[in-house]
Amino acid sequence: MKGMSCPFCLNRFIGQDLGVPENCDHIFCFECMSGQHFGNSLNEFSYIHMKRSPDGKVIKKVSVRVRSKG
Repeated sequence: MKGMSCPFCLNRFIGQDLGVPENCDHIFCFECMSGQHFGNSLNEFSYIHMKRSPDGKVIKKVSVRVRSKG
């Protein structure tokens, strides 16, 4: 993970939980994915896979609350 960082907060991945949308391989801080940073994109998938490393196994599957539009 050396040199990798979250595209939202730009923090380097150093020991924090990672979030990966169920339908792609993009990697974010889990905190960024589960917080307000993702906005309307949360309507495009139902789960966030929590991992400890980009190539690691899924340690938790977190359901996303779909936000109503409007």
